[in-house]
Amino acid sequence: MQKAITCKIGFKILFVLFLILIGSVSILKAQKSDDLFEDLLFSDDEEFNKIFGLISNYQFLYATVNYSNKTYFAGRDLGIDQYFLTPQIFYLSSKGLMLGVSGVVYSGLNPKWNTTELTAGYSHSFGKLKNFMYKALYNRYVFAKQDSVTPSFKNSIGIGVSYRKKSFGTRFDGSLLFGNETSAQITCDAYYEIPIIKFGKYDKISIKPELSLYFGTEETMLLRTVGIFKRQFYYYRNSFGWMNSELSLPIILSFGNFDFEAGYNINFPRALGDNTPLKSVSTLNLSIGYIIGLN
Repeated sequence: MQKAITCKIGFKILFVLFLILIGSVSILKAQKSDDLFEDLLFSDDEEFNKIFGLISNYQFLYATVNYSNKTYFAGRDLGIDQYFLTPQIFYLSSKGLMLGVSGVVYSGLNPKWNTTELTAGYSHSFGKLKNFMYKALYNRYVFAKQDSVTPSFKNSIGIGVSYRKKSFGTRFDGSLLFGNETSAQITCDAYYEIPIIKFGKYDKISIKPELSLYFGTEETMLLRTVGIFKRQFYYYRNSFGWMNSELSLPIILSFGNFDFEAGYNINFPRALGDNTPLKSVSTLNLSIGYIIGLN
């Protein structure tokens, strides 16, 4: 009986940690979802005209579903073997407004639809510096009710800067998560799009290798030496630092209003403090997206 109670308490502690981390996972997914907005903003008017029959004033919906065969946070194993889905739908306009709703579905949880994320933001280029773009986002997280577990983060605000010239692009994003607790995260990305096959003028197959760095907060184990006898002991504290590097190798098919992606991702997690070194892990992802012009 005592063993059963201990296991139940251990599961709840793991689940609380899992929910704490879910906020950061969903933010990263949302940041990936506005790649299309950057693609369109940095494109020429001819490409806008191809999709919407417009020149400079447009608004559209973009719906996508992403699948990943494993669940990791910053390359760290959460102890639950499961895949997840992230359905999303975003409204975007040439005025810079961005509104969206997305969800996270985990195969190993009950209920499986665990998190709903509401997003509002603004994004635009820096005046005449058309190769640079800034954005500001607010996210609200709604978690499925699970016993007496209370998520630590229910909101986040973020700012970001992007640069793109032809096929090369880079992004820098920072977010502050808050609710019952407060945390911060920073992501840096660089990518290069390489066309492989073109079908006419716009439809194509390409690869888009991307390197991402993630900085966040983690509970770390540290060693302290005290006293004249140099006695040593370990203690724990939250530390902020470079937690993960990810190399993504996606192949992308753009055909009409559809986008299809299949990717292989390698994570190189870094332990903070004196925590045990972590091994690299890999994941596979699939996604399908569809764009709808509203004008």
